[in-house]
Amino acid sequence: MTSTPDLICVLDNETGEPVTTEGMRYGNRVAVLGVPCDSRWATEEGLRLTGPRAFGYDHDYRPVTANSSWPNSVRSKSWGDNK
Repeated sequence: MTSTPDLICVLDNETGEPVTTEGMRYGNRVAVLGVPCDSRWATEEGLRLTGPRAFGYDHDYRPVTANSSWPNSVRSKSWGDNK
């Protein structure tokens, strides 16, 4: 499962162009990517502002990198960190 504050990106399979919520149609061929958020959004304050509960969902944030099926090289990299 992926949720905010991680990025959920929907891309057209053929063009790689982003597909917006308004542009989504039955039959679209898309790829959905979960991209780790900047580490500042995963803090207590960041999650209060942008975590799942901030949008009314009754579940805690689980980082997209917690998906154990990803290779270690992908799980260990947080592209949003500015360190």
